[in-house]
Amino acid sequence: MYPSSALLSRDQFLEEVIEETLLKFYQIFETGSFENYGNLEAAVITTASFKLKEGFARLRKEQRMYFMEGDALSVMRERMNTAREKAEAEEAEKISEIQEKLEELNHEDKNLLLRYFSGEELQDIADDLEISPAACRKRKQRIITRLKSLVFKAFTLLAILFL
Repeated sequence: MYPSSALLSRDQFLEEVIEETLLKFYQIFETGSFENYGNLEAAVITTASFKLKEGFARLRKEQRMYFMEGDALSVMRERMNTAREKAEAEEAEKISEIQEKLEELNHEDKNLLLRYFSGEELQDIADDLEISPAACRKRKQRIITRLKSLVFKAFTLLAILFL
């Protein structure tokens, strides 16, 4: 038998219930009390049904006890909250770094990116800047590449400092 049904897989649980059913049926057969069930088939079905219900009841009880003992649920929630807070802090740090790097861009580059990421078409931006759409697209790509490079360098320096 396993130490706790609360931690068993479905297959292990069913195996345990079947073992207990067979053991109980053997005890009924040995004592000759299967005659109380009417026939052999009724004894098997009744015993199996009872043991299955008993197994599920024990499983539910042990699962409740598992979560009540040691406050497993609150520990899991606390870990999830800590992980979420850490992820939010890292995201805020990344956003801050990106904002700092955006400040390093000249006015025209910033304007191009802001307009592009606001949903404006490259054609319209290119017309306003009096350049071709291809040149506008290439300029946007170069700005983004430069930003990625700046942000990557900043994070690399942070990683080195904190290691």
